[in-house]
Amino acid sequence: EEKELRERLAVLEEQKCMVDDMLRLATRSRRFEEVSALSRNAEELDGEIGELKKKVGSVEERWEGVYRDGTPA
Repeated sequence: EEKELRERLAVLEEQKCMVDDMLRLATRSRRFEEVSALSRNAEELDGEIGELKKKVGSVEERWEGVYRDGTPA
């Protein structure tokens, strides 16, 4: 489960980098419609990345409980 979450997180973070690069280019080129759309995409990706990070943290906490107590947290 953790591996799958981390892989999805890596993909989303890569997509976010690409969108950020496109956003910078669109801003410099004064393509304001693209800037608006790319800004929304970046915000959506930030939200998804935040949710996945929470899920990864939750899985890590469960594993810590297993290693510490021998039972899931």
